[in-house]
Amino acid sequence: MRAVLAALFLIALAGCTLVDQRSFRAAGAAPGAEEMARAAAAARQVATVRMGDPGEAWRRVVADAVQAADQRAPGGVFEVMALVPLQAAPAEQDRRVAEASRDARAVAEVLGAAGIPAQRVQLGLQGDGGNPARDVRVLQR
Repeated sequence: MRAVLAALFLIALAGCTLVDQRSFRAAGAAPGAEEMARAAAAARQVATVRMGDPGEAWRRVVADAVQAADQRAPGGVFEVMALVPLQAAPAEQDRRVAEASRDARAVAEVLGAAGIPAQRVQLGLQGDGGNPARDVRVLQR
């Protein structure tokens, strides 16, 4: 009797599938060759802005660097990444994240003024294990 129940149980399990992410999400379109190449391409650093420095001279320098990079590789995506500390007290980390967000937006505005369309600019924050300066990096992919 147990053997018959075990056999029926195994037969019933034969038609089952494991539940994973494919069970809930339909397969999307596969990325095209251009998307794959862009994802694999290493980012090239265009500029680093030290936001704590006084003055507005960095705006012209960043605009010139971005325009030159866009002429070398037209159509590329620019990443504006501000550094934030990973190992700071929560209140300090919150303050630095807000400050870094403002800094990244200020640099992104310079890219827009330099003629880079908004859809080609990606903003982000990057964690740093130490106590980073108020740097914003502009990268191009």
